[in-house]
Amino acid sequence: ANPDTTQVAIGTIVTLKELTDGRIDVYTILGAWDGDPEKGIVSYQSALAQALISHKVGEQINVPTEHGDRVAEIVKIEAYRKV
Repeated sequence: ANPDTTQVAIGTIVTLKELTDGRIDVYTILGAWDGDPEKGIVSYQSALAQALISHKVGEQINVPTEHGDRVAEIVKIEAYRKV
């Protein structure tokens, strides 16, 4: 209902900035059956979500992709609100 936004958790929206090219990506971490990668919604069980969970704003992390890991910084964490 009210996720802790001090770190990435289920029910949060995470904004990442890729360090190599400055690209911004936004991902919503939700439940096992909620994934919709085309909309940036990922299951907490996915490799991407597992790499993000428990990290905080300002941290740099290795983000797994189909083409290998990339390094990104977490720039924002906010609560997901179902519309």
